[in-house]
Amino acid sequence: MSEAERSLMRQRLNAGRLRKVQRGEYVQRLPTGLVRLSDQRVIKDPDQQIQHVIGLVLSKFEELGSAFQVLRYCKKQGILLPRRHGSGVGPDHVRWRRPSEATIRAILTNPAYAGAFVHGRRTSDPRRQSPGRRTPVMVRRPMAEWQCIIQNAYPASISWTQYLANQARLRDNTPRYMEPTDRGRALRGRFFVRF
Repeated sequence: MSEAERSLMRQRLNAGRLRKVQRGEYVQRLPTGLVRLSDQRVIKDPDQQIQHVIGLVLSKFEELGSAFQVLRYCKKQGILLPRRHGSGVGPDHVRWRRPSEATIRAILTNPAYAGAFVHGRRTSDPRRQSPGRRTPVMVRRPMAEWQCIIQNAYPASISWTQYLANQARLRDNTPRYMEPTDRGRALRGRFFVRF
C-alpha cells in the first residue's frame, strides 16, 4: 500500500471518528467515578466510596484553592484515591493509591466530572518526537481548540460553571517563573521548595 493510500485511509477514519464525536456517539474511556453500562448509558460508579472520594477532592479544591493544598489534606488524612483498571465494574477493578499532585490535577481538569463529553483535549506534537519512539508525544490543547464539547452528557459531580472557575484558579496557581517576562526570566533557574 502506498503512502498516499495510507494517508487517505487515515483521513477517512479520522473524519468518520469526528462525525461520531459530533453526534455524541463516540465511546471513549471514562475517568474513575463514571461507569458505562452495557446499553452504553453512563452512570456514577455504584461504589459509594469512589463517589465520596472524587467529590471530596472537588469540594476540597473549592475550599482550599489549590491542588497542592488538596494533596496535603489527603496525605494528612490518609485518604487514598481510586484508580480504575480495565473496563469492569466492582472492587476487583479498582486500585486505591496514595495521592499525588498529578492524580489530583487529573481529577480537577477532567471535564467529565462536570458532565461534559469532550474530544480533542490532546494532540500529537511532531516537534517533540524522539527517535525510536513509536507513538507520538501528546500535548494538551487550550480549551478554545477542543474539537467537541457536549455538556450534560454524563452525570455531573460539579457544574460546568464550577469547572470553568476551577480551571481559571488552576491557571492562576501556575508558577509564573516559566512566563517569558522580565520577572519570569529573573525567577527562572531558582529552586522552589514546597511545604
